[in-house]
Amino acid sequence: MKNIVTFINMDGYGFYLWPAFSLTIFILLLMAAIGLIKLKASEKALNKVSEGNNKKRKESKSETQA
Repeated sequence: MKNIVTFINMDGYGFYLWPAFSLTIFILLLMAAIGLIKLKASEKALNKVSEGNNKKRKESKSETQA
């Protein structure tokens, strides 16, 4: 048990290090989550645009054939 307390205390620097580590991990996880959310939104927008282009192509093909 003493080893764990010594590790957490880190010779008196634990008070500064643990919040810094925690904040860094939190920011990295937040950045990853935001990146994934933006990626999904971009994929949806791209799919929407490509579907619209496909519909226009089909309509123009059917008009030229008629």
